[in-house]
Amino acid sequence: MKAFCVFALCLCLAIPCALADDGIFVKPIEDLPQDFYFAADISSVIALERSGVKFYDADGTQKDLFALLKEGGWNMVRIRIWNDPFDAEGHPYGGGICDVDIACEIAKRAAKNDLSLMVDFHYSDFWADPGKQFAPKAWKNMTLAQKEEALYQFTLDALSRIRATGAQVKMVQMGNETDAGMAGETSYTALAALINAGGKAVKEVYPDALRAVHFSKPQFNFPREIIAFGAEFDVYCTSYYPYWHGSLENLISVLTQVQKTYGKQVMIAETAYPFTMDDSDFNGNSVPGDGVTMDWPLTVQGQADALRAVTAAAKEAGALGVAYWEPAWLSVPGGSWEDNAILWEKYGSGWASSYAGSYDPNDAGKYYGGSSWDNQALFGFDHRALPTLSMPRFLRTGAATVKQRTGFRPCSITTESLDDLRLPAAIVALYNDGSTNAMPVIWDTATLEKLEDDYQVSGKTIYGDPVTCQIRLLITNCLQNPGFESEDIAMYTIENRSGGEVYRSTSINDCKSGKGLFHFYDGDGSVDFTIAQSVSNLASGLYQFSLYIHGGDVNASDMEIFVLINGEKYASAPMSVTKWQEWQHPTISSIPVNEGDIITVGARITCQGKGPWGKLDDWKLIKE
Repeated sequence: MKAFCVFALCLCLAIPCALADDGIFVKPIEDLPQDFYFAADISSVIALERSGVKFYDADGTQKDLFALLKEGGWNMVRIRIWNDPFDAEGHPYGGGICDVDIACEIAKRAAKNDLSLMVDFHYSDFWADPGKQFAPKAWKNMTLAQKEEALYQFTLDALSRIRATGAQVKMVQMGNETDAGMAGETSYTALAALINAGGKAVKEVYPDALRAVHFSKPQFNFPREIIAFGAEFDVYCTSYYPYWHGSLENLISVLTQVQKTYGKQVMIAETAYPFTMDDSDFNGNSVPGDGVTMDWPLTVQGQADALRAVTAAAKEAGALGVAYWEPAWLSVPGGSWEDNAILWEKYGSGWASSYAGSYDPNDAGKYYGGSSWDNQALFGFDHRALPTLSMPRFLRTGAATVKQRTGFRPCSITTESLDDLRLPAAIVALYNDGSTNAMPVIWDTATLEKLEDDYQVSGKTIYGDPVTCQIRLLITNCLQNPGFESEDIAMYTIENRSGGEVYRSTSINDCKSGKGLFHFYDGDGSVDFTIAQSVSNLASGLYQFSLYIHGGDVNASDMEIFVLINGEKYASAPMSVTKWQEWQHPTISSIPVNEGDIITVGARITCQGKGPWGKLDDWKLIKE
């Protein structure tokens, strides 16, 4: 009788009869290769520990981070390396102070815990990414040939020191997210030459290690271009953050094409997903943000589902593995931003210290601080391991827990009028085991409210759960090709006064919506152009014009949107660019239109900087 009760209880709670509750549901991935790399980028660990950060298992027992990774099924550690992340007085730039000394400490501890290494050379004194590829201070005035020799020697010396720790280096990246070049060089000729210089050193120290190149998002053209200029490498690596980098289908397609076309192996060098919207270190979070779609709930189960989906895609594409970026970048032990800042500045445990401004004035010099990644860690804000720290193990064995409702699928409708709303009778409830259930809803139309572009109404399920429904009005946009989705942009008049890049483009992560956008850039530092569209035969009334813009690397600018009525300027509104994905939405309202008027709307952009760039998208001219 007792055995029957225990068996029945297991079935009811959806827990295996060993009575283990793993905290999350994970369906194992069939035929996952035994040598599949599960890498954890923990480059900040030394700086964090020096700041007083401690790590705990799920039960609250303090343990070494490397031991916790090993227990969770991770088999590789990824470490970034900067050349000289200190200012002239020896103050750290932050970001973990990832010089060769730190890399050797991490390498030694990885070897002790039987974790192999993936080494990520940035060939910069601080962060290298698509927006910046600064040369190390010591290389700033070198010719390309001199940089090749310096890069070769730096790689050779660093890897020789790492080898002395007993570390097993499996893969070495020559550069980090090198979309825009490397070490201050921007041409494909230079990029290929520097990649080859680094690869030569790799083969001399670790003959069996794989030489990898790394780009910020899955796009087929990157390996094509560098191969055309003679780059030699073994692995094409891409970052893939599901909220920034498009669909899993596109990821699989790109990775598959690279292998078939060029015979290169592939790997996902960075990924992550939040388990909460909250922040723990008074510094704010990178995601979620405006215009970002989160495909899974921001819960521990949602984090698990995201990591499983990315891993399954990698396996389907034949990738070598997946690296999770900074799963242990937690809050330092301070009770305020000011308390934390003391530790960030002293030990370099924040993403950037104020001292980094001397090297990177336009980013670190303005936005220095702590971790914007703590809500994407695989540890809770109490520094205890989340169930997702064991995802590499669970993806082989599976995991289960008590079935619970985790939220509701986003509810939205489109209508021509708010006067006759037909709201859905039910909303889809989501559960942590992946199942769904339709749940009846009672809507309260008195709660109808205006959002930025849409409307929202609130209600409750029959069980009292608060829910919302987004309402989108079908409003006619009077402009043609307003999102640049069509290749034909003849309806726009474009005047390029500077000779910089000004054209329609496509992207999977630079758009406000869709895949089309209007792009501007000038590596020589100056952009000056106007783009406009004229419309006639509008009904009389008041209209509104707006668009979206983001961009960066601008020191000085004069930007505006404008409206002309019958060729005469009626109104303008200023706009600017700050950084990638920080969208501005300039708007001109109450534009009076009479029958027969010709309305011209457009953008005038003049800016200077170190490679100023920007994207225009989702133009809108609507009747109010």
